[in-house]
Amino acid sequence: MAAEAKASEIQDVTELIAWADSYCLNENQQRPMANIKMGDDRLVLESDADEELLLTFSFMEPVKLHSLNICGPGEEAEAAPKEVDVFVNKVALGFEDAEDLEPAQSLELSPEDLEPDSITALNFVKFQSVTSVSLWVKANFGADTTKISSIRFLGVPIHATKQIDENFGRKEES
Repeated sequence: MAAEAKASEIQDVTELIAWADSYCLNENQQRPMANIKMGDDRLVLESDADEELLLTFSFMEPVKLHSLNICGPGEEAEAAPKEVDVFVNKVALGFEDAEDLEPAQSLELSPEDLEPDSITALNFVKFQSVTSVSLWVKANFGADTTKISSIRFLGVPIHATKQIDENFGRKEES
């Protein structure tokens, strides 16, 4: 299959997130990462000490990521993420690690990018066989803390892109 996925194959792969293995650093305990999976825009994830957040999402199976959607907090536009570095397959990533590593992609989000129906394209070639993705929110639009109401990932599960021949490599015994 070519590096680009066909538009008809791209789907919401957020349902493949292993939430028990996902985490957020610098989250406000009163507004934790669990809020963004509730499907209620009134519940937000909020940073604690400053505007930075480091979210790591583990997937239950490898995926090819095509794009993502980060929704801001609606009426509090200044608290929405503006600068986000995206890392692929980095286990136990911390803030110091994120500062030292080269991200797979850096995003500069506009207020329009943070709308519920907006899609932010990822460099598809760098997002093949993703088992985890980390988002380092480095800055927002000027608030003391950052708020996110939801995050969706769009792509293709790896199993959906491969045709497996069950007999490949097996010898029949007689």
